[in-house]
Amino acid sequence: MNTHARSWSRWRSLAFAALSLLAPACQAERPASTMSADLGELRGAPSAEPSPPPSPQSSSMIAESSPDDEIVLADAATGARLDARPAPGRVVDLTSDDARIYALAETDDGLVLHAWPWSEAGLGNPIELGGLEGDGRLLASPWGYVVFEHAMGQRWRHVGASGPAPSRVCGRPQSLAVVHGAEAWQLEALVWNDAEDRLELARATLGSEGLSECEHGALSLPEDLSSVRLSWSDDASTRWLFGLRGSQLVAAKLDLEAHASSALVELPASSARLEAVVSLGASSAGLERYALLLGPEAKLAVVELGPSEHEQPATLGAWAEISLPGRAFERDQYFGRDLLLADGAVLAATSEGVFAIELVEAEGSLELRFRAGTEALAATRRGPVVRVEAPL
Repeated sequence: MNTHARSWSRWRSLAFAALSLLAPACQAERPASTMSADLGELRGAPSAEPSPPPSPQSSSMIAESSPDDEIVLADAATGARLDARPAPGRVVDLTSDDARIYALAETDDGLVLHAWPWSEAGLGNPIELGGLEGDGRLLASPWGYVVFEHAMGQRWRHVGASGPAPSRVCGRPQSLAVVHGAEAWQLEALVWNDAEDRLELARATLGSEGLSECEHGALSLPEDLSSVRLSWSDDASTRWLFGLRGSQLVAAKLDLEAHASSALVELPASSARLEAVVSLGASSAGLERYALLLGPEAKLAVVELGPSEHEQPATLGAWAEISLPGRAFERDQYFGRDLLLADGAVLAATSEGVFAIELVEAEGSLELRFRAGTEALAATRRGPVVRVEAPL
């Protein structure tokens, strides 16, 4: 066995112990410096030499899964496959940093976590990082990754260069919003408090010092609001709660004290479920623009919200929607990765594939269209879908 193979083997065994969340005594026996060294070797270790993929036609790439349970590196603009590697099972969640793509996959033994080194040349061989008891989701960052786990209690656990840190007691994120900063990220999530039978807002900070303690606070929600999702504006100046009241879709501003505006903006859509929301930035007129994935029959909607008038939290600037093939996945327990802005299009994952939708502005109105040349590939693609980006 060569030197790189030995280092990868050592990393696999150490990481498996870390992510399997074994007894603290077992973790204490592992020197932090050893884990840090292995992480360093992993960052620079050459992977298997993949066959050169076709050159992407855009400057951005995405990672997604496939109907054949693969991890796929694809061109964000066209959906063309650049490289692929088999996953150990059905892919439940994906996340990426500037060196690796992480995936949680469902197997006969439960959820397992793997990482694939990536570069413009393609994907490397997978590294097995361990298993999770119960359910979970992931978030990669410049400071390691966070596992949102639900097994013996609900916890958030940070795994950095020195291995896994003590977990933080925090609820299962049904909707997750991240405000990215150079020195730290602010994580906000909508979590369900079983004891109080209510939806709450959980907050934590992730940075070079790891993951802070999680703060929970009650939400002042409008009555009878369901399928609630949280989203910040691109400039982190405004955050909104989107939800359903009956079959009516509504939006409410959320202030810094987690009080939602009692006056709701009624939106034109009529659907049974709201599964995901993503900010699309500002329109040419300076209005806040959001994309919404509705179900159960999949539908993508885009809404523009303008400045407040007559004591209302905002005004409805414009609205557009388009029906998508298939059904939207229900995201009752955890947030999903079924909606993404990439290379000027909104990517929406449904039961029938991943569809690229472009937004066209004309004389003050909005129109949604399938991106030309991408529909033939849509059925060969599956969510979850995430951006894959090199460091600036």
